[in-house]
Amino acid sequence: MLKTLLVSLISLATFFEPNEQLKSKTTLLYGVTSDGGVHKAGVLYGYDVNKNTFAKVAYFDSTTGKAPYGSLAFYKGKYYGMCREGGSSDHGTIYEYNPATNKISAKFLFDGENGNHPLGKLVLHDNKFWGLTQSGGKDNAGVIFQWNPETNECITKASFEEKVNGRAPMGQLTFFEGKFYGLTYIGGRSSKGAIFSFDPMSNTLALEASFSGDNGRTPYGSLIVYKDQLYGTCYKGGKYDQGCVFSFNPKADYKFAEVERSLDGKELGGVPMGNISIYNDKMYMLTNGYGRRNCGVILQLDVFNDLIEVKYNFDCKANGGSPYGTLTLFNNKFYGTTGEGGLDAGGVLFEWDPTTNTYTKKLDFSSIGAKDAKYAELVFATK
Repeated sequence: MLKTLLVSLISLATFFEPNEQLKSKTTLLYGVTSDGGVHKAGVLYGYDVNKNTFAKVAYFDSTTGKAPYGSLAFYKGKYYGMCREGGSSDHGTIYEYNPATNKISAKFLFDGENGNHPLGKLVLHDNKFWGLTQSGGKDNAGVIFQWNPETNECITKASFEEKVNGRAPMGQLTFFEGKFYGLTYIGGRSSKGAIFSFDPMSNTLALEASFSGDNGRTPYGSLIVYKDQLYGTCYKGGKYDQGCVFSFNPKADYKFAEVERSLDGKELGGVPMGNISIYNDKMYMLTNGYGRRNCGVILQLDVFNDLIEVKYNFDCKANGGSPYGTLTLFNNKFYGTTGEGGLDAGGVLFEWDPTTNTYTKKLDFSSIGAKDAKYAELVFATK
């Protein structure tokens, strides 16, 4: 079940103010698909916004790692990410992409004991990358690891225990006031997922809050920092059991996940699998399903005034459908991907203008032999 529903979606808000766009002259956005390509192991691509073309295309294989989930992180002229499978023991890899040569290479191989099936995005902190694996480690419940790109040393910093601090961590780690925070898909006190914290100074992994169903369950993706609180989405749970947006205050005396808005599984969509994006003090997100055409929607939320509005309904046809990911802000427009629809039902890359509410399909993934852009997010090219 987990493998078919996996998503690891990443928030640019972790290290930037939520409504800030990267100040770059580049017009290139990078992303990955978890399937397709020459070796049917996934595709890494660079999309040129101005030219509306795939400017770079590289292919994964069993040695580089296959089924890349999540997104790319930049360090000293190269990009780094994780594959859920592949490598000599098929437990997944950390890979490097060199844009100068357009080559992908495996840098570190997971073996199960040090983690298995890595998910999400690598987070750079103190010149080392931090990440999560969905399983592996002491109780096969997942690990937090630290990887040094200079020495290629990977250290398991903590192992999850299902009832103690959650199981199957999803998404990426979010740094907030000296600690990392994240989500587990299951585990916790009610076995419906948890919010955890990790103190990198003391190497302490702690349960912060558990999901019960009423306040959400089975959270995917990552937490974002907004107005001194953490926000995220749950795939299920809430009032209608079709997912919700929740907030969490790590400074509160009594810590719990509070539902800000429940999705209805009807007009408002349902089962969100990505992260929240912030623009002009409003929240934007994608839902994987439901809506007017039962193919997912783009939502705008104002949680402080209890307002929610459907901005676009996907059609699962030429314009794509069933978006699994997160909207990426670039030059005051959002870019994203869908897992279905488009040419040969391989998914599409789209642009949406929140000012004019204009949706434009830009390219079909089948044009580069790619498919299943379900578990990734576009990131800015960095020079």
